[in-house]
Amino acid sequence: MKYVYPLSPEAESMLHEAAKDCPHQRVRQRAQAILWSAMGYQRRDIADLSFVTPDVVSNWLNHWESDGLSGLYDAPRHGRPPIYTKSDGVHLKAFLDESPQQLRQAQAQLTELTGKSSSLDTVKRLLKKTPTIVGNAVVAR
Repeated sequence: MKYVYPLSPEAESMLHEAAKDCPHQRVRQRAQAILWSAMGYQRRDIADLSFVTPDVVSNWLNHWESDGLSGLYDAPRHGRPPIYTKSDGVHLKAFLDESPQQLRQAQAQLTELTGKSSSLDTVKRLLKKTPTIVGNAVVAR
């Protein structure tokens, strides 16, 4: 039977904090599972409460034992690198400040500036991700 050894007061406090206030739902779930394991719950009981398989709970326990709290976070995943950088988004906003209703024209200017072409949907996503600067304040969309 796999379980977590008794937790130190610091580790238990840290896990309670993570289970309560962490912005990532998966980390909250994993921290709660570690706490349940320390309280004596078996893997299959934790799995039933967490709606996962016992093997998944076992992986969470292994990651906790090897890496501590950082082991409860998801590892970075591979994916396609973004086409545009944040500075490209700032340039796009500047182009649209000149002529707000001309997104295709701003797209063409961005392509000319960066040499990178993309779909109009990609340009729209870049526009949504780029914060708006009003005076000295940054206003997120």
